[in-house]
Amino acid sequence: MPELLSPSSLNLNKKVRANSFNLYEIPVPFWQKVLGNDLHFHLGYFPKPGTSLEDSMRIAVRELGTQIPRRLVKRVLDVGCGWGGPAFELARIWKTEVLGLTSSNEQTHFINGQASLRKLPVRAMTVDVERYGFDEIGTFDVLWLYEVLEHIADRRSLFVKLCSASRVDTNLAIAMSCRSPYVSREQLYNEFLGIQPLETLPELVKMLGETGWKVLTMVDCTALTLPVWRLWLANLNKIADKKYREQTNKLTVALSNTKELYRIGKLQSVQIVARRCP
Repeated sequence: MPELLSPSSLNLNKKVRANSFNLYEIPVPFWQKVLGNDLHFHLGYFPKPGTSLEDSMRIAVRELGTQIPRRLVKRVLDVGCGWGGPAFELARIWKTEVLGLTSSNEQTHFINGQASLRKLPVRAMTVDVERYGFDEIGTFDVLWLYEVLEHIADRRSLFVKLCSASRVDTNLAIAMSCRSPYVSREQLYNEFLGIQPLETLPELVKMLGETGWKVLTMVDCTALTLPVWRLWLANLNKIADKKYREQTNKLTVALSNTKELYRIGKLQSVQIVARRCP
């Protein structure tokens, strides 16, 4: 059974959810200044000194993709697709159709416009994935959840609902931040970034098994991600536009604090591939 949240926890979940929705409605030009033109708000992988921010994101996406058992991938569901960075990358490398789900109208409009310009089979829909049924969009070869679970209050329920969009051979590809077992669940959340309280890696694996998913691979990628914080913060420091001052200041504090949590081992970045149980 899912754990019961206290009233205070329920209030926290609502506030964090609201901030997650608001965060991604900030205009695209601001995010391009912070993240670069590819608009990956994900922890990139830096295998060697000098890896660029843009390349680090492509490397991270491809790294998770290589863990998926090789077969023909025709349809991918990108849950929490952001501005489409991973979706466009997957469409390029797998020659596959990608449907992205986002809570942001701003992101949906951006992705669909870019898909038309790039002539790639990528499409986005605006939905609240925690309230969406997943039974009207067919089934997919891969369900892609790249650093979206942090924004989900009821992850267990989402894993169950995703079975509606899967077959017995569907792969679930996850990149996520987990907390150290030495830190309580209620300690690690971020209202501004829309980060809900987090599970430990063993808790997440157990939850997947209990909701119909068999874990195939697990990789701790934390060490590869650490340079991303320095680069994002450096970009924030260059933003002089006064109309973005509030967002710049809040994001600088939030990213600085999160960087420290990774540095001292209270957070870890993991990649998981699971398969739907028969």
